[in-house]
Amino acid sequence: MRETIVDRAYARTLLPARREDGHKGDFGKLLVLGGSVGYTGAPYLTAGAAVHSGCGLVYLGVPESIWAVEAQKCVSAMPFPLPEKDGKLCLASLDAMQEKLNGCDALALGPGLGRGAETEKLVRALLWQVRQPLILDADGLNALQGCTERLCDRRGRVTILTPHDGEFARLTGKTLREIASSERSELASRFACEHSCILVLKGHRTRIALPDGQMLVNTSGCSALSKGGSGDGLTELIVTRDRSERKAKMIELGEAFIALPGGTGTLEEITEVMSKVSLRHLSAPCILYDLNGYYEPLRALLRGMIDAGLSSEERQRGIYFAADLDEIRAILGR
Repeated sequence: MRETIVDRAYARTLLPARREDGHKGDFGKLLVLGGSVGYTGAPYLTAGAAVHSGCGLVYLGVPESIWAVEAQKCVSAMPFPLPEKDGKLCLASLDAMQEKLNGCDALALGPGLGRGAETEKLVRALLWQVRQPLILDADGLNALQGCTERLCDRRGRVTILTPHDGEFARLTGKTLREIASSERSELASRFACEHSCILVLKGHRTRIALPDGQMLVNTSGCSALSKGGSGDGLTELIVTRDRSERKAKMIELGEAFIALPGGTGTLEEITEVMSKVSLRHLSAPCILYDLNGYYEPLRALLRGMIDAGLSSEERQRGIYFAADLDEIRAILGR
């Protein structure tokens, strides 16, 4: 088994260049299928991550009963309702799914999908029908419990599975202790080779096992990602494969600007990129938002930078710190 450490330099070699004169049709069309009654957040997070990572057009197919919720949440992604059974997508929606998928380049299946016999039948039918690259996450993975041999139906097509240890244990029939052992890489590689798929085994030092035996080890990220929703975002970042390298960026949001560190790096990396953000040109309030949970240390470091770099008049424009999106909304009065 060949093992490669994924660092910034290696990641840059994988990212496709974006044409300066490109338009939304040049950057891929993605279909996301998921959601169920009680699980409306996962498909929204997945579709949103796809949009923000550079995908040109994102369609989100959800059960009819939660369509209004997704339509209110989504701004750039385009939700549409599908037939359902007991609050979940069902086989009756298969034709409508296929029709939408005919105009797309890839399918993400599983976030918030829910579990049940009808859901399992739907996932297995899509495994067979879909010719485009397919990424399975969450309940899309759970639908394969006890029947992973169905992945062999997709030999010759791109199939990506993104389990955490618990989902991988269910797929393989192993215990969590076995999955978390020193043989983690070997188990992931064997599964990918046997089922002709790409396996992204999430966790500390995520393993990315390729069907040719190659193993990539991702050393970025931190335990701040250990929360519900992180995996839903990862699903779309994998599908679009079009994130720029880590950098500080300014995002305009109505009457304010939000400065945030791109990527999921260490405190030192985030401090480095944030030090490059220029605040002097702002004519509106600025919110400094910490993605990674390094709220207090960043607050102290950045406050020193701001106090040293801005005049009293500039400080009066308003410099705010926000630990999460709820605080941003509170600052904006929303």
